[in-house]
Amino acid sequence: MTMKGTLDIEFIISVLVFMTTITIVSISIINNFPKLHQEIFSQDLKAKSFQISELLMFDRGEPTNWDTLPVTSVKRLGLSNGTKYDISPEKVSALQGYCTAGNYAGVKDLLGLDFRNDVSIEVRDIDLGTVVLDCRPAAVSEIRAQATITRFVLMANESMKMTVAVL
Repeated sequence: MTMKGTLDIEFIISVLVFMTTITIVSISIINNFPKLHQEIFSQDLKAKSFQISELLMFDRGEPTNWDTLPVTSVKRLGLSNGTKYDISPEKVSALQGYCTAGNYAGVKDLLGLDFRNDVSIEVRDIDLGTVVLDCRPAAVSEIRAQATITRFVLMANESMKMTVAVL
């Protein structure tokens, strides 16, 4: 004989098991959001760093003789002299001049970065260890997340190491 308004113990146990399972799954999903967000941010920095290194290594810039023009006339930076993995010493010197003349913000704009990111570009002679190009913001935070790409290029038949970091 069944009575109205009463619950079986099996029904109560099954509801408790279901609610416990839903709670555990929800908590595990919520706990993974910060990890996933950090991974997305890290991958975004790596992609930007790689894109900038590709642009500098393989593109001649727009216009192609941008190294002879004022920074206001330049549409796009590129260090290539037209041959893959071979960069122009004149363009490297011009970029160093833009960076040291207080035009870092303009260089950053020409590389397509917005206010959230900064870039650090360094070209170093492998044999001598001398720095040929050092373009970075005036103040760099040591705790800020960054992605660094190191590429090897030729400049005037000398081996160089180009390091691009997006901060």
